[in-house]
Amino acid sequence: MPATILQLRSGTTAQHATFTGALAEVTVDITKKTLVVHDGATVGGKPLMTATEVATAITNAVAAAFPPGTFAWTLRPAAPSGYLKANGSAISVSAYPELTAAIYCGDAYNATAAWGYRATSSTSPATNRSTTGAFLVLPDVRAEFIRGYDDGRGIDTAGRSSMYVLQSGQNAAHTHTFQNTPDGDFTNGGGYRTIPLVGVGSQTLTTSSSGGTEARPRNVTFLPCIKY
Repeated sequence: MPATILQLRSGTTAQHATFTGALAEVTVDITKKTLVVHDGATVGGKPLMTATEVATAITNAVAAAFPPGTFAWTLRPAAPSGYLKANGSAISVSAYPELTAAIYCGDAYNATAAWGYRATSSTSPATNRSTTGAFLVLPDVRAEFIRGYDDGRGIDTAGRSSMYVLQSGQNAAHTHTFQNTPDGDFTNGGGYRTIPLVGVGSQTLTTSSSGGTEARPRNVTFLPCIKY
């Protein structure tokens, strides 16, 4: 080992609390095992963060940026650390108290909410609802599209404007118009096809069915997760 040793003045945390070091002086806090930088004016100086304090600060910053109840999408097949799959499962209230506090629907909605309600059973929560139940039901976002909470805007009508309501699929009401032309043909409103009906009486026309089993836009798949 080298013969030259750099030795700094040191003291406990309590001693530093009443000590004012010289400008640019560095001392050692032997209680916290960290360096303290002085400016010649501030009592106690400016202690550098320990590795533990840095880790705690990072954890607190992440928690503040992504509080319990934050929703996230991931391309991973499993939920990342600190998250649960938003798959409608019933979780333990005691195991996830912060998430429960964040997304519980409230006693008034517990009997009707699609998710966020408490229950006494994790296997059949929908039929075992209780405002004091030991389990909380997560939203089931699998294979669902997301809509923004109405929050008083008035687009969603009464009964559909709550945060805890599931809306089923629906197409807007519409009609298909056919017009009788002078020669006795019928043409639809778009004028794409003519149907010869010369010499026949009144007719009821029905368009052929087309499409699949649901109405959907082009889409891609992500795993829905919720922060606990």
